[in-house]
Amino acid sequence: MGKLPVEILPYFKQAGWFEGRSVDIQAELKDEFGTYPDSYIKFMSEFSDLSVHHRGTHEIERASGEKDEYSFDRYIWFDLMYDRDLMYYEDGEEGGIKYYSELMNQQLYPVGEMDEGFTVAIDEKLRIYIFNTGILGCLRVHDDAYIGLKYILMNDLYSTSYVLEEEGEHAGKWFKRE
Repeated sequence: MGKLPVEILPYFKQAGWFEGRSVDIQAELKDEFGTYPDSYIKFMSEFSDLSVHHRGTHEIERASGEKDEYSFDRYIWFDLMYDRDLMYYEDGEEGGIKYYSELMNQQLYPVGEMDEGFTVAIDEKLRIYIFNTGILGCLRVHDDAYIGLKYILMNDLYSTSYVLEEEGEHAGKWFKRE
């Protein structure tokens, strides 16, 4: 099992996380996702029901060489999210987790929600993803969910993430986000 990067430990501790935390989530698991991998159960047992928040600033350099600073306000709410919309919308259309799982040919499992309505999910290998159908699409933030949490909370999605191509000849393929 991975470890939380030291840079984000204070935010998790403030939210109630502690080393060795384990919440029994078995009673909350539903049939929508079939059999859950042990890796998912261990991960969610560590973080379930936490709401982790971080405000900060980033400096970006424009093409002109000018530097700008902007503020961000990130949170992740760890929730098993059994909103049926993750599988099917009311009109029968596929929900985000079902849609991206099928496109990637890899089952995703809900982790929770982050600011601006993005869904956070992991696969059985604990790669971490965020998505919002129609706006961003799907990003694979990192191949290690624990490190990926750092990139999400520190608002640094550009340095490591990959974008999932949804249409055309490259549908289902990942491309480095520039």
